[in-house]
Amino acid sequence: YKIISYQEETARSVSGEKTKEIGNSLSERLATNINLFKNESSTPKQKKQAIIFVEYILLKLLDQDINHYSTEFYCKKNSINYRWLKRCALIVLNNAPSTPHRKKYVPNWLSQIRVQLTNLPIPDDKSLKWKAPGHILKQPKRWRIDNYAANISVSSTVHGVKGEEFDAVLVVINDDRSDTLFENWKSRQIGEAERVMYVACSRAKKYLCIAVPDKNKGAFLEILKDKDISFNILSEE
Repeated sequence: YKIISYQEETARSVSGEKTKEIGNSLSERLATNINLFKNESSTPKQKKQAIIFVEYILLKLLDQDINHYSTEFYCKKNSINYRWLKRCALIVLNNAPSTPHRKKYVPNWLSQIRVQLTNLPIPDDKSLKWKAPGHILKQPKRWRIDNYAANISVSSTVHGVKGEEFDAVLVVINDDRSDTLFENWKSRQIGEAERVMYVACSRAKKYLCIAVPDKNKGAFLEILKDKDISFNILSEE
């Protein structure tokens, strides 16, 4: 299988024997799950099961000797690893050709599926810590899927984008935390919220939009004027 490095953007190959072994041993179940996912009459539970099964195959490709946790477990942990895994599984299911009814076409169908899996950006097992679903990545990870014109860029927290810049950034200030945030800004107290805001607001190359609760709009404008920052008010509402 092709492994794409998010740093060097180079590819290296793994033994092709593994491809045949995985494809043959799981081909029937894979065919069933792809058909379930594509069938309009399938229930949400059946489609969810299809996704989980493809995730299981991807875990096998990563040589991870762990149990495949449930979707709920990963979601509760807000795991960046699972978000990557689910995206890859959905790409396989959405782009996989339907299973042929005639057996003579099955080998060609399997070959197409293997190409799908081969072109997935499966990362080196050292770059993802699957045994710690709640692990916070300190650096943003990127994987490209050129064959599907899809770019995947994932960051775990706002701190994960340190050093990264974007053409446009939208910052939304939570209404519940806004009072404390603005009081700290005015008194120049530096807390966690202020550090997060600094990181978020310093990443924009062209456009920075900040959504402020109405009750704090006046205080926020005063802060900007005090720091001699030019700005445009897009809406009074």
